[in-house]
Amino acid sequence: MTRVARRLAVSAVVALLCLVVAGLSTAGAAGLRLTGGTSPYDQSGPRCTAGPAVVTPTGTSTGGQYTQVRVTGLAGTCTTGRVIVSTSTGPSTSTVVLDGTGAIAGGAFTATAATPFTPPSSSAGKVFVSVDTWPVPATWTFAPAAAGSCVVLGPNSSGATCAVSFGPDTDGRADVYNIKATVTTTSAQPVQWQATFDFANLTSFPFVARYVGEYAGNWALQPLPAGFCSGSTRVVTYQGQPNRGTQHVSSGSPLTLDFVGSLTSPLGNNVVYSCP
Repeated sequence: MTRVARRLAVSAVVALLCLVVAGLSTAGAAGLRLTGGTSPYDQSGPRCTAGPAVVTPTGTSTGGQYTQVRVTGLAGTCTTGRVIVSTSTGPSTSTVVLDGTGAIAGGAFTATAATPFTPPSSSAGKVFVSVDTWPVPATWTFAPAAAGSCVVLGPNSSGATCAVSFGPDTDGRADVYNIKATVTTTSAQPVQWQATFDFANLTSFPFVARYVGEYAGNWALQPLPAGFCSGSTRVVTYQGQPNRGTQHVSSGSPLTLDFVGSLTSPLGNNVVYSCP
């Protein structure tokens, strides 16, 4: 082959390579991923799902903490998923509370944390999800369960509701809290109420107290279930007493319960529970 012929052949090869690179479509480029190892190389492979995924805590909580999350919305052929959950700790920092993997079945998988964690709220939590190494869009969803709830008892022709709200801890010690819970209703007329509190719910109580009492009195505490102190919750139910004028509540007359909790000292007055 002459020098001119060789030059023409090389030029043709270069031109062909340029045409191939220029002809790569966006979809084709999206199918390129980096395979690790001592000598990483590009490997072509299709996405197995596009998401979006939804991530939520799952399983039974203990003292407001969970050990697992469930990832759903992964319809496709993926086999292995990974999820990272973090919570914001400042304007530009975050803390990872879970980093785990799981086998995908039915478009979902469950991942387990190394240590129990308190789930961040929907607005504070951040997630990263990947499936078979492909990242997919995902959102974190968690609404903490309320530490208190209320129902209107007896005839309720107006369809009135009642609710419980919590004030701040006014004691501030590491081993003692003092928190007021107020029962309100939408009814202008007095209605009979029943309120339930979970003293293991850390959205309203700073810690799970071993001993809880109530300062105000004039309430009727329902019997505690067997095994109360060994359970993961601390649920108690209150009603007012007719002879104390606390049986009814109205929109103009709310009622306030004044709780005190302690990690170390039994409480003598109006004991809610004692778990030594």
